Amino acid sequence: MEGQQYFNLDEVAWREFGGSTRGVFVKALATKASTEKFNLSLFRVEPDAEFPRHKPSHAHVLHFLRGRGECWVGSRSYQAKPGMWRWFQRKKSIVTEARERRTYYF
Repeated sequence: MEGQQYFNLDEVAWREFGGSTRGVFVKALATKASTEKFNLSLFRVEPDAEFPRHKPSHAHVLHFLRGRGECWVGSRSYQAKPGMWRWFQRKKSIVTEARERRTYYF
């Protein structure tokens, strides 16, 4: 099935991210937009959400659109705020914390 090249983001439903997370929701966009092998998702992280430390198997970029919080990569802390971009290497330990609702692209 060929992906949709144009769609309304508001019509894509939020779904719970699942696993060991709590208060984390996602809109998977790459599967709607393309059949190529890449990942593009929109995440919403609620205040006091649980997004445990993990080591992703792939590198990725986060672009924070709304909200504020912190990201930890290894032992380093970074402020998460609108307009911030952060590149993460694969297999690095990552954890995020939201002080207010955050929305970001992954």
